[in-house]
Formats: sequence, C-alpha cells, structure tokens
Amino acid sequence: SVRLLLADTGALLGCRRAQCSGRQDSCCWSIVGRLASELRPWEDFMGSDTSPLLAATVQVAWLADAEVLVCEEFEAEETGEITCECAANFDHLQDSASQLLELLMDIVLAGDPMNLQKTFAQLIPSDGFQVVYSCAQQGLGTRRYLAMDRGDIELPAEAAERLAKSSGVALPLGELLGTAAAADA
Repeated sequence: SVRLLLADTGALLGCRRAQCSGRQDSCCWSIVGRLASELRPWEDFMGSDTSPLLAATVQVAWLADAEVLVCEEFEAEETGEITCECAANFDHLQDSASQLLELLMDIVLAGDPMNLQKTFAQLIPSDGFQVVYSCAQQGLGTRRYLAMDRGDIELPAEAAERLAKSSGVALPLGELLGTAAAADA
C-alpha cells in the first residue's frame, strides 16, 4: 500500500510540474479518477484487493482532508435526487503531497505497518472524505453504506450470516446483501 501511495503521490506531483501548456489539471483529474475508481462500498471492503483499496482510500481521504479535493452533495430541484458536484484546488497539491510523502517516509522508517492503518482510521471519518466518498459511490447504482449512515461499519445482520455461511468463499455483492434474488424475481 505504501508503494502505491508513493507512486500516486509522485504522479500527482509530476502532473503539477509537467510542461503540458495548461493541462496539469487534466492530468491530476485523471489520477483522481483512477483513485476514485478503486474505492468500493463499505460492504465490499472484505472481498476487495486490499492494497489498492487502502492506498486509494488514504490518498483520496488525504486530498479531501487538505481540501485539495472538495465535493458537495445537494438535492437537484428538478428531480429531487441527491447529486454531487466536485471541484479541486490543485494549487494546494504541492503542499499536501509533500506532507503526505513526509508521513509515508516516517511510516517506512518506523518499520511499523500498523501506522498506515492508524492513518487510514484517522482519515476516513473526516467530513470531507465522507462526502467525496459518497459522491464517488453514487455512480455505482448501489445503495451506499457509509459509516455515518449506519453509525458503525458492521454489515447488516443478514449479510453477516450469509458471509459466515460462505466458508470463506467470496460472494457477489448482490448475493451477500440479498438483493440478487429480489432483482431476479
């Protein structure tokens, strides 16, 4: 996960220093888009490839916490649906990325991988990340399960039972949450 974080942070810094005649923001947005594509609904964390998911979550949460990446949820007047609008202040990226690189070097030099887990646990409850995460998940067409929606990060009881009965075999999300049978009916 640390290697992925270093690579993504380096790529973002490379975009800002690129001599692409004003295309630095497009370069940064492409990296943010790839990071957002790695994010998963909470109920999918158990079956996901952990390193890319952890790295993307920490990177996006760091950017949101530094207000480099800011999203706002609002209700569309025409439809009443919850909609998101995201913006970025890539002018602050250099400072934010430098701070993250310094933290990552401290984690590596300390030799304790749990420090990355602690960073993850400190970043994900932030309001900024929760809104960015929510907006990233809206495009998936599935119900969101945010910690702030449920008050904890536990799976619903029925899903936990299905997971326990699976004997360690990965279950498709629809089957785990019991929505596959309802959709087939």
